Amino acid sequence: MPININEDRRLRVAWLKYQNIINDMNKYLHKKKFIQNEIDVNNMSRWEAGLAFDEEIKKIEQQRREEMNVIRKQARAEKKQQEEDEMRKKDAALEERRIKREMRKKTQSELSPPPLRRYARVHKKTSNNPLSMY
Repeated sequence: MPININEDRRLRVAWLKYQNIINDMNKYLHKKKFIQNEIDVNNMSRWEAGLAFDEEIKKIEQQRREEMNVIRKQARAEKKQQEEDEMRKKDAALEERRIKREMRKKTQSELSPPPLRRYARVHKKTSNNPLSMY
């Protein structure tokens, strides 16, 4: 499964670290030196040394995948924890607003009854102030 390196900064750092190592290994002089070392030390043929070089690159890529999987699990766990914390804060703020609203309603209802509601036409006819429309 492909890994999205833009998911977390640490994933990008790990990807680039291993990519730089692989790029350095694939440079001509390093590759030539590695193959020559395999031929001299392990008494391999040039073909076997080339295969050993390819295996070394595969090992590095495997290490990269393992490290990135660990980092991705950590990043997702941290992101999930952060979202849960945000939801708790949001729920607490909503609860606080609900309590304030209830308290405000209680104080208003205790102080005075709500004003009577009338249609504007009826209110206009019964209003004592002639300049008032309502």
